[in-house]
Amino acid sequence: MLMVPHAVSAQIQPELDTFNQERISINKKGMTFLTGWSLASVAAGGAGYFSAKEGEAKYFHQMNGMWGLINLLFGGAGLLQAYTDHKTYDFEKTIRQQSGIEKTFLFNTALDLVYVTAGFYLLQNAKTEPDKRDKYRGWGNSIIMQGGVLCLFDVVMFISHNRHGKKKLSPFLRRATFSFNGNGAGLQYRF
Repeated sequence: MLMVPHAVSAQIQPELDTFNQERISINKKGMTFLTGWSLASVAAGGAGYFSAKEGEAKYFHQMNGMWGLINLLFGGAGLLQAYTDHKTYDFEKTIRQQSGIEKTFLFNTALDLVYVTAGFYLLQNAKTEPDKRDKYRGWGNSIIMQGGVLCLFDVVMFISHNRHGKKKLSPFLRRATFSFNGNGAGLQYRF
């Protein structure tokens, strides 16, 4: 754990507050997009499911509606967190928050690629199981589309947060010098 002297912490807190508000703003924009995409998926999926007579289209819309509901939970929770986050983060917590958000979007990108792969797996299985062809093709195409959009979303969010951190937090960190001499730790900050 990094201990920042109170006098230094008080002097740098306005910069930290600005950085954190910008980070939260990036999340608000991203979660607004995700929630909008989710609502569109639920609406289009529901309408498509009930208007499709049978076959691949019905399963495609069914899966889109289900993905939309799940994404709506994540997007809604993310929006709620972003709009209710009025905390003041100290130096250590700011760095943890920044690192955590970047890792989250990188992990989600990898997970999205697993979804897309699962969609292609279903498409492949549709060729060998003719009795489930429509279901596997509909679900597979939906999962590929949803996973692809989520992958693009997560990459854009990672890049946005990473650039923000490099532009605003990295110069801030370069002005700080950390030291440890075996008896204690220190922080020197150049204003």
